[in-house]
Amino acid sequence: MLAGPIFLTLTIEAPSPLVFSTITDLPGYNTWLPHSDVFKGTTEVSQIPIQQGTTYVERGPQGTRHGVVLELERSSKVVFSQSMTLKPELLGLAIGVIVTMIVREDQGKSVLERTVQLDIPLVLWLFRAIICDMFRTESWRALENLKVFAENKVGKLEIQEDRVDK
Repeated sequence: MLAGPIFLTLTIEAPSPLVFSTITDLPGYNTWLPHSDVFKGTTEVSQIPIQQGTTYVERGPQGTRHGVVLELERSSKVVFSQSMTLKPELLGLAIGVIVTMIVREDQGKSVLERTVQLDIPLVLWLFRAIICDMFRTESWRALENLKVFAENKVGKLEIQEDRVDK
């Protein structure tokens, strides 16, 4: 049963190509997104750079996400499907997860919109508020870390440009 969507928007003081390339560099998540109780890293990426159909795996304590890139519009939009098989796997429960990220430029800054749509099994429907809150919290954590990473990267580039100009 569909729950949500969870809709988050964040302004990042960095150019949109930098933000988008960071989002779509799946193996690079380990450089800017610290592990958490939920996220333990992205592994087994089938193609680099990613394209429509690229697959990947994210293992965590609650289960394993088997992801695929559903849609990719360079520098502006990426859609991931991340079916999450819950532990213990022998129960066969999975949460369907669709994450859409749209990046648009606004006066030299990036506006990032992240939408998460959850398909929660009926047997877990009573826990949907808790499940949605977990996804919302982890999504904000990811966005905040992305913001810090991208803005710091821009700051370092500006410092290097100042040194070259002198």
